[in-house]
Amino acid sequence: MHKQTNIGLWVLAVFACQIQAKEPINEFVHHPFQHPMSQSIQQSMPQPMQADNVAAAHAIGVNRVWAGGALGISLTGQGVTIGLWDVGSVNENHLEFGGRVTQMDNAIGNAFHATHVAGTILAEGLEDVDLYPEYNPDGLMESRGMANHAFIRAYDTQNDLNEIALEAANGLILSNHSYSKMLGWEFSVNKPGDWTWYGDTGVAESEDYRFGYYDERAQSWDQLGVTEPHHLLVKSAGNDRNEGPNSQPVNHWVWDPDFYTYVPSTTIRHQDGNPGGFDSLVPGGTAKNILTVGSVHDIPQGYKTESDVVMTHYSAWGPTDDGRIKPDIVANGEGLLSPAGNGYLVYSGTSQAAASVTGALALIQEYHNEFHNEFMSANALKALTIATADEAGDFPGPDFKFGWGLMNTARAVNIVKQDYFHNVIREGTINEDFLMVHKFELGGDMDYKVALVWNDPAATVSPPAVDLLQPKLVNQLDLRVFNKGVIEYPWRLDFNNPDAPAIKGAGYRDNVEVVEFSTDSSGEYDVAVSHTGSLQSGSQDYALVLWGKPNKFRFNFYFNFFFDPFPYVEFPEFDFQLQAKQKALFEIDSPKALNLRIVEAPELGNATLVSGKYLQYHAPRRVDERTPIRIVVSMTDRMGNTQPLEITGTLLPEDRSGNRSQ
Repeated sequence: MHKQTNIGLWVLAVFACQIQAKEPINEFVHHPFQHPMSQSIQQSMPQPMQADNVAAAHAIGVNRVWAGGALGISLTGQGVTIGLWDVGSVNENHLEFGGRVTQMDNAIGNAFHATHVAGTILAEGLEDVDLYPEYNPDGLMESRGMANHAFIRAYDTQNDLNEIALEAANGLILSNHSYSKMLGWEFSVNKPGDWTWYGDTGVAESEDYRFGYYDERAQSWDQLGVTEPHHLLVKSAGNDRNEGPNSQPVNHWVWDPDFYTYVPSTTIRHQDGNPGGFDSLVPGGTAKNILTVGSVHDIPQGYKTESDVVMTHYSAWGPTDDGRIKPDIVANGEGLLSPAGNGYLVYSGTSQAAASVTGALALIQEYHNEFHNEFMSANALKALTIATADEAGDFPGPDFKFGWGLMNTARAVNIVKQDYFHNVIREGTINEDFLMVHKFELGGDMDYKVALVWNDPAATVSPPAVDLLQPKLVNQLDLRVFNKGVIEYPWRLDFNNPDAPAIKGAGYRDNVEVVEFSTDSSGEYDVAVSHTGSLQSGSQDYALVLWGKPNKFRFNFYFNFFFDPFPYVEFPEFDFQLQAKQKALFEIDSPKALNLRIVEAPELGNATLVSGKYLQYHAPRRVDERTPIRIVVSMTDRMGNTQPLEITGTLLPEDRSGNRSQ
C-alpha cells in the first residue's frame, strides 16, 4: 500500500518524513514514510526496537506451524504459487529468493516495496541476516518470510485486471495486491513541505468520494471471484486514516484533471476518514469476494487476549459506503524486515500485513493439499480465516476497525486437520426457494463459531458520490443455528453508528455471516443456510466452517481439564497465579491424548511431565516481582492429530504469611 513506513534499523525515534515523486491522479502508487536517517541493515547499527518478521509470525500464529512449532508440523508453502502485483518490479535475483520469484512482465525499475512484499511472503531467512538474536529467542531467521518455500509470479500494476484473470484461469490460487491510487491528502508529494489533496472537486469539495467507494476495480475483482472460485485475492486496506493537516485552512495543492496539473487552494477539506477515522478504505479493498487486511502492532509473544491487538495509527477503517464490514482481518504490519533492493529494509504498513496474511494462507493451502490432495476454494479459505480469527477490539464480535479479528494460522491449520476426520469445512449450493441444513454432532459446555462465506455476483457501480448507501450485496444468504429450541443469529453492525458494538440479528449487507453460540448439552445441532429474495442465476455456492472450544473447566490449584470427546475442539489457554516455592499440577485427561510433549517452558522454575498425563510446574525459590509464565504442551493422538495446550499465568513475589494464591 502507499505511504509505506520505512524505518531504519538503528532509529531511536520514529519521525516519519514522506518522500514521493510527482504522480498523476490515475497512477498506482505506494509512497513510503521514510525516516531521514533510514538505512539498510548491512550497516548493522544497534537496534532499540523489535524489527523482524519473527514477531509478525508470532502475531498470527505462523511460528506454530513452522518446524519446531507447537503443532509439531513443518509447513513452508512448498508446492504453492502466489501471484504478486505491485508498483515496479521485484528483484528476482535477491539471494533470499533462491530462484523462487519470477518477474513475468517488463516492469520498469527495481522497486524496494515490491521486493519487500515478496520477501515478507517467502524470503528464505538466512543465517547471516540474523543480526539481533536478543530480539529473537526462537532462534528463527529475522528476515524469514511466512512461506519460505513458496513461489511467486510477479507483475507490475499496468495491466493487472487482465493478468489476474489469466493467471487465475490457469490455476493460480492466491494473489497479493498492496497498491492503490493517490487518494485524499498527501504530504510532500507535489512540492516539498506542502500538502496536496487528490480528491475530485467535481464530486465533492471537502471529502474524497473514493474512500469506501465500490468502483470498477472492486466490480472486476468480484466478477473474478465468481468465474474463478478457486482464487482468493488479498488486498491491503490502505494507510490513509486521519491523513491531512491538523488545522485548516492551509495552503495546499489540488489536482486538476482537466489541465493535468496542480493548482493552489485554501479550501477547508476533511482529513481522510473523517469523522473519527472511519470510511478510509481504498478503492478495490471494498470488493466483496476478496480478503482485505488491516495492520496492527507487534504481538511478539503471541496472542493471549483481545487487549494484545493494538491498531496502528494509519490502518484504514471501514465501513464501505454501502455499510459492509471491512477490513476482513488484521495482521502485524509494523517493523517487518525483508529484502529490498539487494539488501534489507524495515517497512511498516498494511502492505506488510497483507503480505503476512498471503504467506500464511499459502501454508494453510499447503496443509490442505497434503490431506485432501487439492487446494481449498476461495470461499472455504476465506471462511476458515474468518472463523478462526482471534477476537480484537473493544467489544465481542466484528467491528469496522479490526474486521473479524486477528488472523490465527495455527488454529486454521488445526481445523484443516480436524476436517479430514470430522467434516467441519463444508461447501454447498443453495437453489432458489430452498433451505440447506447441515447437521453437526456437538459436545456440551462448548463455545462454537460458524462462518458462512459466498462469492457474491458483481454489483453495479454507482455514479461517483460521497457515501452512497446503495447495497452492493446481490444474493442475500442467511445463516442460523438451531440450538435446542433457540435460534442463534449472526453478528451485524450499524453502519450509521460505526463505533457501536456488534449485535445479533439478520444481516443484509455482507457476504460473510458469523454465528457464535454456546452449548449446554451434547447432541445433534442444525446449521441452516437459507436466502432472502431471489438468487441471481437461481443458485449460489457457499462454504461454511465450524470450530469450538470448551467453556468450562475446574481449576483450584490442582487443575483437572477434561478434553471433550467430540470433534471441533481447540485447547484453550488457562490463567493461573503462583507464588515462590509453590507447585502446580495440571491433569490432562483425554481419551485421545496418548503422547504429551513440552514444547515451551519458562527459564524460571521447573516444568516437567509426570506419569505421561500430568504437567507439573515448580516455581523458583525467590521472585522479586510479577513474572509471566507460559508453558506449551502438545498432545498427539493415534491418528497423528496434534493439539497445543497453553498454560499461562503470573509468578508472584513470595507471600511470607504462608497464604496461597489460587
